[in-house]
Amino acid sequence: MSGQGGSRRRECLHALAAVATAGWVPLGWAQGGAPVLTREFVGKAHELDSGRLVYLELHKQSTQGERWLSGSIRYTLPNGKLVAEKQLDFSKDRFIPLVRTVFHAAGEEEAITGLTPDGVQMVTGPLGLGAGSKSKTVARAPVMAADSGFHAFIQAHLEALVAGQAQQLMFGVVGQLNSFKFRIRRTALATEGGRSVVKLVAEPDSLLRWMVDPLQLVYDTQSRDLLQYEGPSNLTDPATKKVGKVRITYEF
Repeated sequence: MSGQGGSRRRECLHALAAVATAGWVPLGWAQGGAPVLTREFVGKAHELDSGRLVYLELHKQSTQGERWLSGSIRYTLPNGKLVAEKQLDFSKDRFIPLVRTVFHAAGEEEAITGLTPDGVQMVTGPLGLGAGSKSKTVARAPVMAADSGFHAFIQAHLEALVAGQAQQLMFGVVGQLNSFKFRIRRTALATEGGRSVVKLVAEPDSLLRWMVDPLQLVYDTQSRDLLQYEGPSNLTDPATKKVGKVRITYEF
């Protein structure tokens, strides 16, 4: 896989990094009496071929009703070393967060810094986003998600997906300073571990499908939690610059 292809794989996975959990903890009451809640959970990423644990995702989310307000994700090696972290702010758009992701191990950083009615302001570059950084305002489509907002989009349309109605959207990819047409569709309904689940595939709805493998997702139809992800790793190997395939399971 080329370096560019690996980057695209990594960025597509970023859209799925934030997942829901059943552990709700009250933070307070927002306007209108709706409670603002926080939840924390862990994702364990295992190498698909060997089953080796390669990294952990430590998630923290604040929500109000069905609205995801903000959150953070810390990516660590099994020994606890921090290799990347992300901050999310959904105050401007339900599916397009203001986001800052720092890849400590790779010495890189990327962000969505602003939204307008017509555009999404993206920037990527070395740590600090100073000299050598690249930026672009990507056209804002009527149906669009970016970064971890991809997961929020799936949750909002889960009933339609369960019913077999495929969903299309433009997906903003910060690392590519671009957006791509994506399609999400149901592949199966099943019962696993006493849970009713829907299995989904998310793939580019364009020629990009020849460069990015489909993402395999399993959602709990009742809680809307993402239970399992299978596809390109969320992290590149800083030595080889390659992206492997992983299976991530989430513990709530």
